[in-house]
Amino acid sequence: MNNDLLALGLPTYKRPDFAVKAIANAIALDVYDEIIISCNSKESIIESFIDSIGPDCRVIYNLQPENVGLSQNYSDIISLTKCRYIHIVSDEDSLDGRNAKELYKFIENSDIQPGIICLSVLDQYGAVYKDTSTQQNHNIKNICSDAGHIGTTVINCSHWKNRNIDLLSEYSKRLGSVYPTVAAAIVAYANNPYLAYFPKHIVQMGPKHKKSEIKGHGIYGFSSRAFQLMSLIDLLLAAKIPGSQRGAFYMIYFFSSHAFIDSYIKFNEDILKISCKCFQIKEFSFFAKFSFVLAVMLFYFIRAYRFFRKLASEVIKHLVK
Repeated sequence: MNNDLLALGLPTYKRPDFAVKAIANAIALDVYDEIIISCNSKESIIESFIDSIGPDCRVIYNLQPENVGLSQNYSDIISLTKCRYIHIVSDEDSLDGRNAKELYKFIENSDIQPGIICLSVLDQYGAVYKDTSTQQNHNIKNICSDAGHIGTTVINCSHWKNRNIDLLSEYSKRLGSVYPTVAAAIVAYANNPYLAYFPKHIVQMGPKHKKSEIKGHGIYGFSSRAFQLMSLIDLLLAAKIPGSQRGAFYMIYFFSSHAFIDSYIKFNEDILKISCKCFQIKEFSFFAKFSFVLAVMLFYFIRAYRFFRKLASEVIKHLVK
């Protein structure tokens, strides 16, 4: 072990049972050079467990003065690490120790030291949720897909400066800042524009906890999705990453074809009325608003395409009977 190569980050909020289990499992794996727990709520169960561990220099405990939100908590974990790479995961997920050791060797033996390493992920039933085994591109493309789920990326923060942390902290204060994994990947790529894919999974999703920071209309409603898109577009511009136009295009497509569609199915809201209100928000740049308008137009196009494709399929079935 290098002692400063790979850290594990565990942000948590009002889920001490999950957090304690995650910390214990991470220590037992004996892979990570640092294990950083950052709590958005004071939990005596977690503090007692950490005290019971004894003087384990790998474990770093950070208690936020208040609930600073998932994204700021995520950012603070990155600022606390002394390792070159950090893998931040959800406290509800489990880790594959054998694959984690292979990941460690993968990083250790890499000549290029990529800015982002994307990982495969399993769902809670053991099926492949995200597969990186066939990915080969080394430039940023669909960053929302590659880094959308917490635990899907390992980021290189070895040369991060105050500006990098500031970019992530500024993102955390914006409306719609619920994609810290995507935001951190954008900042990491701006610092080191090389992407690598590790074909195996480290994370398997765990069962959902009744206490969650990511749920409901405040996350999945159409206005929330609009703010999420625009906040990421503005971060993309501020970070000045290579290929930002391509990154913006894939981001627009992801929200149009996935996030907006999912929101419409869940809540069936008046999209045009909400879009007009969202466009008037002064917080976002003109380019972010323009990207949002394109995303809404593409959303309607995709809905129409899917409707007519389904209609044509039904007509053909009727004719061939």
